[in-house]
Amino acid sequence: MGQPFYSIVNSFVQANVYGIYVTTLILCLRWLVFHDESWKRREKLNIPMLCISIVVFLLETAGLATCFQTTLELQDANAQGFNTLNTINSAMEYTTLQIVDAVLIYRCWVVYGYSWKIVLLPLFLWISSVVLSSYDLSLYALALNTTDPDTAAKLGLLTLQIWDGFFACNISVNIYATTAIVYRIMSVARNSINPSNRLSQTWRIIAESGALYTISTIVNLIATVLVGMDERFNLFQVTADPINFSMAGIAFNLILIRVGQQRVAEQAKSEGNKASHWLSTLRFRNTKATETSSSQDPSTLHSNTDYQHV
Repeated sequence: MGQPFYSIVNSFVQANVYGIYVTTLILCLRWLVFHDESWKRREKLNIPMLCISIVVFLLETAGLATCFQTTLELQDANAQGFNTLNTINSAMEYTTLQIVDAVLIYRCWVVYGYSWKIVLLPLFLWISSVVLSSYDLSLYALALNTTDPDTAAKLGLLTLQIWDGFFACNISVNIYATTAIVYRIMSVARNSINPSNRLSQTWRIIAESGALYTISTIVNLIATVLVGMDERFNLFQVTADPINFSMAGIAFNLILIRVGQQRVAEQAKSEGNKASHWLSTLRFRNTKATETSSSQDPSTLHSNTDYQHV
């Protein structure tokens, strides 16, 4: 099995996962652009999240198009064209993963009351990943102008090692930030007088989406390490890489989708409780029930930290 076959497999896998990504994007835009219970456009849009969603979509789409073109270049035996497009595709993948990681770090920063001390480590790891990706792309560019096969082989091996370092930073950022966010939300819920169901649902959403993205990155890292040791693992690597690329966007969208759905469920439940209290008061004139229903949870983290607005 040669490079053209691996490129076809890569394109096939990426096209399928891209379809899942587009589905989540459509649902994500629905919660970002329209009101929760209608198709009326929101008066105040969350511009930062909307812009990030669109940028990630453009990168994912361009990545798929580049992947298809790379396959065509290999079918035409155009090695130079393949290497050029491969460099462009790597740049888009790096950028997508770094954008998603940056948003995760920002969310962690907000949840901890804008404390820089909490995000120093993930911020350092994120900057390290930017440096590694920049260095890797410079090696790709150098390889494009290299005619010596031995030099090209050495550069190729070095780029794989840099990929390993990049993914190690990426995984560390995800595990740290996700764990920190979940711990913070759980702590607030545990210390609340009236623990909110929305808080427990929120930390589950963050944990599940973070795990989905982190696991795909770990698998991709394992595949990259194995390919560096034995080329027989090429099929594993060309399958794991496009899944990880699209999974970053999918996990990002899923958080926004599920938080939006959760908010609607909470509103419906709250309205149902209010109606129940009203009927109880009407029938039995129990003023104590009315007073009890007006009490509020002193913890407002779940209302102040809406992940559609972070």
